[in-house]
Amino acid sequence: MMLEQASPQGTVVVGGGMAGLAVARAMCEEGAEPPLVLEAGPDIGTRHYRSRYDGVRADEMWLHPVTDPHFWRPYVSANDNWTDIAGLRRCVGGRSLYWHGVVLPLEEAVLNDTAAWPREIAEDLTRSWRGGPSLYDRERRRLEEWTGRSLTLEPTEHTDLGLDGLAFSSLPKAVRPDGDDGRWEAYSPLHDGAADVVADAEVLGVLVTDGRVRGVRLRRPDGAVADVRADRVVLCASTFENSRLALQALYDTGARDVPVLTGLVDKVAQGVVVPVAVDRLPDPWRRLASSGENLLAPCPPGPGGAVGNLFLHTSTTPDGLALLEFYVLGEQHRGEHGRLICDPAGPWPWPVVVDGRHDAVDDAIIEAQRQLLTTVWETVRGRLGLDPATLHFTDPLGAEPLATTFKRTAGITSPRPPHTYAFRLGSELHEAGTLPYGPMLTTDGELRGVRGLYVSGPATFPRTGAANPVLTILALARRLGAHLAK
Repeated sequence: MMLEQASPQGTVVVGGGMAGLAVARAMCEEGAEPPLVLEAGPDIGTRHYRSRYDGVRADEMWLHPVTDPHFWRPYVSANDNWTDIAGLRRCVGGRSLYWHGVVLPLEEAVLNDTAAWPREIAEDLTRSWRGGPSLYDRERRRLEEWTGRSLTLEPTEHTDLGLDGLAFSSLPKAVRPDGDDGRWEAYSPLHDGAADVVADAEVLGVLVTDGRVRGVRLRRPDGAVADVRADRVVLCASTFENSRLALQALYDTGARDVPVLTGLVDKVAQGVVVPVAVDRLPDPWRRLASSGENLLAPCPPGPGGAVGNLFLHTSTTPDGLALLEFYVLGEQHRGEHGRLICDPAGPWPWPVVVDGRHDAVDDAIIEAQRQLLTTVWETVRGRLGLDPATLHFTDPLGAEPLATTFKRTAGITSPRPPHTYAFRLGSELHEAGTLPYGPMLTTDGELRGVRGLYVSGPATFPRTGAANPVLTILALARRLGAHLAK
């Protein structure tokens, strides 16, 4: 689609990734005029990076993202958090061509927190939407049609591993094999083919007059700047870019006098790897190790009501070792300590500084996770007859790069004491929380203070829970798209 043909538009969607493509798809399915989708990066096709590249190259792009020409970090960090592998993928499809497919709804305890999630939205997600199935059920069904298998949490033969209080289920992933050489792909809305996307169109800012959206200003790779008129603009360009664009609009209208957004969160994540000789494993564990299956068990409630999940991934090595990896992914406390700051002194786009930190609640969550991992290790050690060893945790969380951690794991060739690892903030790539429903957005996703400016994606989450955000991103994008189509 040429921009000249598209202007003026009814609706412009900023960002051609998971949320933006899903909003556009929902609008089309509702019979609305297709929106104009603007993506800052190039069109690289629809192939997932685990399908496009072999395992070695794909791991390199994950652990050393600067080797990917589409990696983009549109901010600087005020500290060591939000560095390492943290950042975006600037291309049509965005991180929908890079995610690993985990499909989980937000936890009941999170959505039932009426001080955070509006009741209307929580019920649309979990109970019923427009008199029919819930949004979660609808999106899960779409993903199941694509993968060809169930994506609900279901017990497996490995459910009871003798770890007291932990009941494991098979981890649902929206992935499918691609060829016979071990490559695979995860779902992307690009597979639906429902949206026309203008690539290489970086949106510098949202045009606002008298508190109402009038369009966007964009820049092409050759430096040419153009204005595209629109009645409505939907920000779907990642939490970072959505925050910048929203701050610019709010600041210019006088609706906000300080160019700062708080509430930025990621996940609290750390784990332990236990190397065990395969011939020492009881039959259930040996079968699990050879299957390479991923399992999940909900964690007991943590400090401040924070939720978490314990993942178990097993694999075997050519040296006859089984690697048992227990990994806790927990909710980070949302508060004033996670900030995104813009400098309004110059022209668009304003420079962005991310200042993400752990607070006292996070510190308690970190300690609770370590106690759980220690308990799991001691239980596994007793069940398998392994030698005693103390788990050693390192502060600050994620002190070493992930590439170093995984290189250490890959170098294990014989039984040895377990080792721990941790992710620094930003490394889970689940940034969220800066433009939440309630304080910043109406329940229809419209930004308070700027009429016609909407937001979709994890920036809108008032609480993020422990779940991977994609199922919620898709569900809320469908809800917003249907609203805009009206």
